[in-house]
Amino acid sequence: MFNISNFLQKFKSVELEDMRQRSIVIDAIKICSGIDIPPQKISFIHKKIALSISPIEKNEIFMKKTAILALIKKNMAPRIIEDIC
Repeated sequence: MFNISNFLQKFKSVELEDMRQRSIVIDAIKICSGIDIPPQKISFIHKKIALSISPIEKNEIFMKKTAILALIKKNMAPRIIEDIC
């Protein structure tokens, strides 16, 4: 007989992976620029990270974009991130 908990376990692991990836992005931005971003303000669109933050914070992040992306790529092995927008 099919057990629903096995089916729902897939969704739980997907959500945990998403939160892990968001925390990697938050940590990289915090280390490189000192800006603390809430997880709900980060989304992944294809191979890009979309940030829903103020323009001032975005400018600060874009100035340190190369260092942030290098740190993210180093820590986020299975997923390839090419840009921040």
